[in-house]
Amino acid sequence: MWIVIMLMLYQIGAWHKIEVQEEGIYKIDASQIGISGIDPTTIKLYNGGSKMVTDSLDVLREIPIYVFPDTSVLFYGTSLGGWGKNGESFLNPYTSTNVYWLTYNGVSGRRDSISGSLIQEASACFFDTLHIEEDSSCPAQSGLGWIWEKIERSSASNSLKRDYTFDVQGVYKDSCKIKFAVYGWYTDRTLEMDEMRNIWHNIRMYLNGTVFFDTNWQGEQEYPLIFEHDALGLHNGLNTFTIELYKGTSTGRDIIFFDYFEVVYSKNYEAYDGNLRFSEGDSLSNDLRFTLQGFQEVPIIFNITDPVNPKRVYEVQFVSDTVKFQGPGGVYFASTNFKTPIIKGESPYNLRSTPQSLDCIIITHPDFLSYANNLKIHREGQGLQTGVFSVSDIYNNFSWGLENSPYAIKNFLTYAYDNWNQPRYCLLLGAGTYDYRSLLDKNRVPPYESGYRVGE
Repeated sequence: MWIVIMLMLYQIGAWHKIEVQEEGIYKIDASQIGISGIDPTTIKLYNGGSKMVTDSLDVLREIPIYVFPDTSVLFYGTSLGGWGKNGESFLNPYTSTNVYWLTYNGVSGRRDSISGSLIQEASACFFDTLHIEEDSSCPAQSGLGWIWEKIERSSASNSLKRDYTFDVQGVYKDSCKIKFAVYGWYTDRTLEMDEMRNIWHNIRMYLNGTVFFDTNWQGEQEYPLIFEHDALGLHNGLNTFTIELYKGTSTGRDIIFFDYFEVVYSKNYEAYDGNLRFSEGDSLSNDLRFTLQGFQEVPIIFNITDPVNPKRVYEVQFVSDTVKFQGPGGVYFASTNFKTPIIKGESPYNLRSTPQSLDCIIITHPDFLSYANNLKIHREGQGLQTGVFSVSDIYNNFSWGLENSPYAIKNFLTYAYDNWNQPRYCLLLGAGTYDYRSLLDKNRVPPYESGYRVGE
C-alpha cells in the first residue's frame, strides 16, 4: 500500500513547496504558481503531518482545500506549536516553519465541507488558551530543553521582578486562570551542588500589578514545576504577567529557570483584524448555531477540529457585521484577512525517483556543495562511486520539508541502504550544534540530541 501511494504521487504534476509559520487561512493566487488554465478540480495540497518526529514510513497526506473559480487556492495552515506534536515541548525544537506541498493534474483533489439549517444558539462566549513562550536559552546545551530565561536574585537584593507583556482580544470576563512552568536552579557543577540542594525559592506572580499567587520550595528541580491559579484583571489589549523572586527568610541568592505561561480565559465571538479562532463543545456534539461579530464581509470558515482534515463551511448567512451558521461542535477558524505563504519550486520526491549505485554518500549544507563536489572527485579517483546530497533536498524528501530534522538524515540513509546498493560510507560535511534553529549559532548538518533536561 505504501509503495502504491508513493508511485501515485511520483506521477502527478509539478510540485510547489508552501511554507507557513503561523496558524491561519492562507491564499495562493493562481499567478504565483502559474496554474492558470488547468483543471481546478485537480489541484491538491499535501502535508507530512506537522510532527516533530518523521518516521521513515510516513507519507504525505492530502489536505482539503477551497478553490476559487480563477483557480486561486485557500487552505487552513497550522503552526508547528502545540502539545502532543513535539514530544515534551510546546514549540518544535527543530524549526518554526511548517510546510505544505501543492500539485495538480491527475485525479480530483479533496474539497471537504459541511453545512445545514440553523438550529439552536451557541453560548455567548467560549474558553480559549493563549500560550506564551520564547526559546531564548538552553542551559544544558541539549538541543531539546529550552527555556525563556534564567532569573537570578542576588543575596544582597530583597526582590527581583521580571515583566512579560502579552496581547489578548475579545475578553468576555476579566477572570482567568494562569498556568506557568518554572524550574528550581539545577546544576552539575560540583562546587555549587550544596547551594543548589539547600536554596530557597520564594516566588510571587502578578497579573497587571495584582498578586494572584505566592509560593516557595527548597532545592533543585530537574523537571518543571507547573502551577495553575485563578487571577483577576485581564482586559483587552496589552497585559503584563510578572514574576517576583523575593528574599523572605532566605539569606542567600535565588535562581530559577522560567519556561512559559498560559492564560485560559473566556472569549467572545468577535473577530479581531479579520480573524477569529473559536470552539464550542466537541465533534460529537449536536449541531449548534454560531453567531460571529466584527466581520466586514462574508468570511471563509473552516472546521479545524482535525487540523489535517479541515472542512470548509458553506451557506453562511451574513447581515451587516453579523455571521450566522450551523455546524457540529468543535474548533473553527474564520477569516477575511488571508495570509500569504512563501512559495518555492521544489519537490518532495526528487531523491526517491531515480535509483542510484553508490559506495559513498556525502551529506552537506548548500553553502558547502562546491567543497563536497571536490571531495567527490577525489573519492571517485580512488574508485568509490560517490554522491553529494544537500540537506535541503533531504529535508524535502524525508521530513516533508521540515528543516533541521536529524530524523530526515536518518530516514534518508535508511532509504538509501534499503533501496540502492547498500552504500558503505557516509560523510556528514559541516558543523552541527544542539542549536537546531540557529537561535544562538549556525547549524549546518544537525546532530541527533535526546532528552529534555534543563540545567547547567
